[in-house]
Amino acid sequence: MLLLPLFHIINDMNYLTFITPIVFIFSLIFAIVLFVNSSNKIYPIYFIGFWILFTGVLSYFNFFENTESLPPRFILAVAPPLLLLFILAFNKKGLDFFSRFNIKLLTLLHLVRIGAEITLYLLFLQGLTPELMTFNGVNYDLFSGLSVGIIYYLVFVKKANQILLLLWNVICLIILFNTVYHGILSAPGPFQAFAFDQPNIAVLKYPYIWLPSVLVPLVYYAHFISIVKIINELRETKK
Repeated sequence: MLLLPLFHIINDMNYLTFITPIVFIFSLIFAIVLFVNSSNKIYPIYFIGFWILFTGVLSYFNFFENTESLPPRFILAVAPPLLLLFILAFNKKGLDFFSRFNIKLLTLLHLVRIGAEITLYLLFLQGLTPELMTFNGVNYDLFSGLSVGIIYYLVFVKKANQILLLLWNVICLIILFNTVYHGILSAPGPFQAFAFDQPNIAVLKYPYIWLPSVLVPLVYYAHFISIVKIINELRETKK
């Protein structure tokens, strides 16, 4: 009986429409604040701010909802952050920039995946994303968010070997790739392979375009930078 009011709340479409963007925007702000603070520099906020504005304006005017164009317009939202990561990774200045990041804050950043999973589930209830994109489907990202506290305690409090943090980052990055893979192939367009009955249309809409274009890149940047830092530190200790 105690769960009955909650059942009615999560099935109230007006409530879902109201609460979902709040959960999502809060999660996005949380990730941005931790990422910028971990960088020890102010200028990442300018790049992130520009990208939020650019993709936000396009999605507000339904640019990404045209799924018939070739190449798919969705690529414009997800490819540039990945391209920038490759440029930084193969550039000495980029690697120097990565070395300044605070790995503790980068680890805590992954708490955002709890908020992201809640957002995806709420979107599923509204028919805007398929069930396979939730923790009821093939999305195991909730593990990454829920395991942050454990890994943080073991590595940064109990001083466990950095290899544990390295393995955790690799595993969680693989989980993220799995989520992204299913997210892209369940979105409407020429490459859709899943969820034809309830496609992943939320990521083409405002403000949820910021999930694949901003939030996901912040997460894989955090993983990549952490992996690079740990490998470099392990190499230094062997010298």
